[in-house]
Amino acid sequence: MRLGIMFLLLIPVLSLSAEIITPVEMWRAGGEDDDVFFGVIMAAHLAPNGDLWLLDMQLSTLYQYSIDGELMESLMVEGDGPGEVREPTKMFFTPEGKIALVKNFPGKVVMIETDGTPVSSFSFGDATEGGFSGIGDVTPCGNLVLANGNLSSFDGSSSTRNEYLSLFDYQGVEQTNFCSKISENDLGGKMSFNEAESFFEGQTNACSKDGTVYYAPKRNEYLVEGFNSAGEKVSEIKREYKQRKRTAEEIEEHKDGYMVIVNDVKQDVDVDVEPYAQAIRQIIVRDDNSLWIANSHSFNDLPDGIYGIFDHFSEDGTFIDTVEIHLDADREKDHIFFPSDNLCVVIKDASAAVSSMYSRFEDDEEDYGDAEPLEVIVYKLD
Repeated sequence: MRLGIMFLLLIPVLSLSAEIITPVEMWRAGGEDDDVFFGVIMAAHLAPNGDLWLLDMQLSTLYQYSIDGELMESLMVEGDGPGEVREPTKMFFTPEGKIALVKNFPGKVVMIETDGTPVSSFSFGDATEGGFSGIGDVTPCGNLVLANGNLSSFDGSSSTRNEYLSLFDYQGVEQTNFCSKISENDLGGKMSFNEAESFFEGQTNACSKDGTVYYAPKRNEYLVEGFNSAGEKVSEIKREYKQRKRTAEEIEEHKDGYMVIVNDVKQDVDVDVEPYAQAIRQIIVRDDNSLWIANSHSFNDLPDGIYGIFDHFSEDGTFIDTVEIHLDADREKDHIFFPSDNLCVVIKDASAAVSSMYSRFEDDEEDYGDAEPLEVIVYKLD
């Protein structure tokens, strides 16, 4: 644990070395040649015993696979009773080996044993009467959990939204707040969304095994800050960075991606999208507490066969090299997870599965009925 020491790194754009990682396929599940049919796989995590668990949001089902690809168990968790949840979007394992299932809206964490036995449930903060809570990401962080989300309230003519990035215990009691943002909206006029004004510094975050919290506080700067569990800054990583200008197609896709649904009716929203992409796209803390950081250039304009290029930093913030992941995967179409340093899980055409699930809200008449069955491919990282 690094306490009371702050490291400041200014790294040149071009590194002196690059590590190339070419994942090797281990096994597949789903697809046309498997008896298992997946809906929408939204998470892939390793259990303490080394088994790989997959979370199917659409079917509210957990799948337990051995590391060699044998299906050990399928566990349905759909419902409103103890140990049940509808359309969970995330999962993780607690230090005691229990499964935590996360529902984004209304925000709730449901805890179960690996055999489905209910344990407990909790939320983060209390929504006011008539308001609601939402959860973005939740990840284990030492003996606590790191969560970002929001609490919203209404007074008839306006709404108030309180966003947070905080550490909580497993009863949902806040221990440390790292950042928060309060915004108010007038409900009398047409709905609007401004990407720059809506930026929340705690949205892109990660946590190490020792409980160090990382997040990217600036939208347009290459900056990642690290904090100990008491909220004291212990590291700061900067790098020379040129903003990536979005294409006209990207801007339109982002505009179309902002959807507000009230009582199952899609609302008309004025959307103001930034011309430049957000600087920090992803922070991954590795098993050895080093970091992979992806910026706005990491997944764009790359040669065929390269999934992404990460900047690799040591635990103390020292730049190591860049890491090229050579993988047959499409960032826009597939979901990619790194459950451990030596595993990569690719969910082929997952974006199409999500679109199909929510197609009743779309304006177009695209038919997703003939979409290929969802396939999971597990790779070993060399």
